[in-house]
Amino acid sequence: MQLTILGNSSGGPFHGRHYTAQVLQVENHTFLIDCGEGTQMQIFKYRVKVDACNQIFISHLHGDHVFGLIGLLTNWSHKKRSQPLHIFSPPGLQELIETTIRVCGIKPSYEIVFQVVDPSVSTKIFENAKVEVWTIPLHHRSPTSGWLFREKVKPRNIRPEKIEAYNIHFSAIPAIKAGGDFDLPDGRVISNAELTVDPPIPLSYAFCSDTTFSEAVIEVVHGVDLLYHEATFIEENAREAIISFHSTAAQAAEVARRAGVKRLILGHISGRYADTAQHLAEARAVFENVEIAEEGGRWEVEGDRPPFLLRQLDTTSKHEMHLTHKEFKMGEKDKNEAAKFVRISKFISQILRHRPEKIGLQLDEQGWAKVDELLEKSAAKGTHFDRALLQIVVDTNDKKRFVFSEDGLRVRASQGHSIDIDLGLKPQKPPETLWHGTAEKSLESIRKEGLRSMRRQHVHLSKDRQTAENVGRRHGKAVVLTVCTGEMARQKHKFYLSENGVWLTEEVPVEFLDFPE
Repeated sequence: MQLTILGNSSGGPFHGRHYTAQVLQVENHTFLIDCGEGTQMQIFKYRVKVDACNQIFISHLHGDHVFGLIGLLTNWSHKKRSQPLHIFSPPGLQELIETTIRVCGIKPSYEIVFQVVDPSVSTKIFENAKVEVWTIPLHHRSPTSGWLFREKVKPRNIRPEKIEAYNIHFSAIPAIKAGGDFDLPDGRVISNAELTVDPPIPLSYAFCSDTTFSEAVIEVVHGVDLLYHEATFIEENAREAIISFHSTAAQAAEVARRAGVKRLILGHISGRYADTAQHLAEARAVFENVEIAEEGGRWEVEGDRPPFLLRQLDTTSKHEMHLTHKEFKMGEKDKNEAAKFVRISKFISQILRHRPEKIGLQLDEQGWAKVDELLEKSAAKGTHFDRALLQIVVDTNDKKRFVFSEDGLRVRASQGHSIDIDLGLKPQKPPETLWHGTAEKSLESIRKEGLRSMRRQHVHLSKDRQTAENVGRRHGKAVVLTVCTGEMARQKHKFYLSENGVWLTEEVPVEFLDFPE
């Protein structure tokens, strides 16, 4: 489960902040939560994929939470979207959208289904195979609903040693993971309790904006892994919070403390505050595990530790990064230099990962090449570049494919080798779930054989779905497979984490893959 913050502002786009919008990824399912003005700009800025989103959840009809919606809906129509879209909200949104569509002459290419919720109670309003969504009654000036996302219970995990002990055929495993016992040929019945262990505890995320301090919220969000709670004001302005039906940072922290959540993130910050230091200080005096929901932050929710900030998304494009280097600018007038850079990068990748012999280069056992030797032998074979350009290739590669040694005298590829080298990586425990991006044309063979390393040493797995989708797109129409890596590890499959954050394993049998619906 991953949460990306697109906007965290209240009232206006002040101090570089933007109106409320978030994207929640639960395995292969994408959910958009609120859609304030400018949401599309934030989506493009942080390169977040939302076109596969089929459900949008709007908390209430105040402009800073909804005025970006009509633009997004129109954009999808321009892209000839055909998949129906379900929008959940308190009453009134359908009238707003349909009136705008009529007045502006918009002709949607897809069906928009408006799902009206009752914001005064907590009830389940959506579910699919992986997750269910509940309303959270919030107390604001207009009817407002929060949203509680809970994963469904996964199948039980079979004990690998029991498969061998009882000679359990592969075809019987799904029924056992679903809770069934196992019948032996001699008539004995092996109980499921002996054969399996409990699955991971389902993950949960709660979104609460806008609202005053509420006992009802505490009850509904009890024990969630990650809570987003509005913190429009600090204590100095507590009276204004009461008048405007908002919360202070300390009140949000009190909700988190009494609800026993694992981590709290604060948002919906008033434009009167240039920074959020005071919000954070007042909240941490009440509840320790609290952060600001900074825009571009991608939060990872895992079962074995509190939610954590996976990374702050980089908004700098490749072109912008290259423009910062005086020796290599990628402006419109420098297309030849840009082409040269791409060619050099691909050349280095081929040499360090696949064919060092092409230039007579000798890598050591761990894949390291001497920088001076790489430059000299490349030039001897007609490919000229200097240390400065090599430094740019290493520093600006968006996948961090290359790395220098600590003394800067050697360089190597971080992963992806087809030649036999030992990166010196030690086995590590993977997350419960990772992702693999591939092309639609490869699905048939994967369904039969699983994921194999083919010409490479390892199968490559991504730590988030968006990265996997980007990888898959390089090979054709992208398809993202969910990999049950936690279960694989329990069945003694080994995993390694490369220096550039790619998870590696020798193979992924088909029984550990979840294919898109």
